[in-house]
Amino acid sequence: ETRNVTITFKYKDITDESLLPSTAQQISLSYQIIYKQTNNVVTTESGSIDQVSDCTPFTKKDTYAVGDLISACNNTTGKSEDFYVISDNGTTVTALAKYNLLVGNFVSSSGATPIDSSTPDYGLQSETAKVNGTSFEDNNTTVTGGINFSDNNNIYNGEDVRFVFDNSSNLWTPVQNYQTYLRNTLGKTSASATLLSYEQAVALGCDSSAETCTSAPSWATNTLYWLGSADNTGVYAIFTADYFSGDADYDTNVLMGARPVITINKSDL
Repeated sequence: ETRNVTITFKYKDITDESLLPSTAQQISLSYQIIYKQTNNVVTTESGSIDQVSDCTPFTKKDTYAVGDLISACNNTTGKSEDFYVISDNGTTVTALAKYNLLVGNFVSSSGATPIDSSTPDYGLQSETAKVNGTSFEDNNTTVTGGINFSDNNNIYNGEDVRFVFDNSSNLWTPVQNYQTYLRNTLGKTSASATLLSYEQAVALGCDSSAETCTSAPSWATNTLYWLGSADNTGVYAIFTADYFSGDADYDTNVLMGARPVITINKSDL
């Protein structure tokens, strides 16, 4: 019979963060297991473990600049969730996810197919959650992680811009699940997750009158994603640096994805 054994190594609790490494470390460990079988034969098994974490190293600071990279590491999988700082609020920072979440649909010229929830990294940031190709008309473009904002096309009809992201949005549950992952699995208990607002996009360099984000940093425009704000023409979305608009249809446009914004205590980083 085969049984799985989980071996946990713990060095010590380090409260002085200056003693922690700032780069990925090679881990080389050895172990020995002694066990007795039902025939009373005692057996010793030995082995070694070599592992390199893929978590993104970053430098902790008292004050962060726009564009600084921060990360939250899953020490079990070695995968980190990375974010670009968009504001330093004093005791907290607000930061935009590096990638969209792997949720929603795989979209091509032939339609949208839901992504299987058993897909590795489903619900987390994924480099694969993006646009591939250049033209739907040429049938060579696909979007992974496209999701419509809502099934309700009467979210907001006012003239001014308003933040409308709430539990009526199809993105609400994926973003809330992601927040739970950050808090419960990664231990970032102060983290809260939402979507980028119109005001935050403008602060990064987007211009609604020109309908572009050409003055925004490239990391803010390298994926197609929904904002949480809308005006009377629709929900705002960043398509590319050359296309920033509030006329994205609520319930038909599955080209954009979910790209969370988190606010987290600096002490929790």
